Amino acid sequence: MALEAASTNEQLRLACRDAYRAWRRPFADKLRPAYGDRADRLAALVLSAIEGGIVLARSEQSEQPLLDVADEIEQLLGIRD
Repeated sequence: MALEAASTNEQLRLACRDAYRAWRRPFADKLRPAYGDRADRLAALVLSAIEGGIVLARSEQSEQPLLDVADEIEQLLGIRD
């Protein structure tokens, strides 16, 4: 919702951009030792997957989409066997 409004409100767009950058930074910092230059892109992927999982979880009224996202992220990044 905020991002839809942000397309017509520059101040809101900048606030959303800054918030997403702040959320992405800790993921990138954790990923950087193992993934180097790919860390920022992988962090964006992780954050996007989580955001998508939230949308699906709300629409399905189930936590399962977020659990699935967490499982797939772990497998993708080799965190789990």
